[in-house]
Amino acid sequence: EPQEPAMRALLEPLEPLDPSEQPSSSTATSSSSSSQPRFKGFTDAWLALHPEPEPGSTDKDVRFNALTFPSCNPVKRIDYIFFHGATGSINVTSCVVVGQIPAGGEMVEDLREGLGMADLDSPIWASDHRGVVAELWRTV
Repeated sequence: EPQEPAMRALLEPLEPLDPSEQPSSSTATSSSSSSQPRFKGFTDAWLALHPEPEPGSTDKDVRFNALTFPSCNPVKRIDYIFFHGATGSINVTSCVVVGQIPAGGEMVEDLREGLGMADLDSPIWASDHRGVVAELWRTV
């Protein structure tokens, strides 16, 4: 979950590396990328395009299209795609939640407890988590 310490450590912006830690290159020029400060940290592809959904939201659109766990009754977003790259070098063009419809192709409108994978009357879900799919483009 985004508020967990491990997640915050992945996502928080960190200080630039000390110039002495920059990779050396005998062919580097003043305009080369190696002369620019490098930053550590990852970007959450979902947050690049969408706001953080409210955990436990009762809004059907948020529950269907943004929350990922559990599949049968999503109450939180715990599935992520992270990427790492220089600011502006990677663009997220789409990021969507998938797996909302169980096997058989029937829409489940009544998201509720008791539809989980361990329940005998449950539809067949691909997983207890919904998937996240992102399209990323590297700029040159």
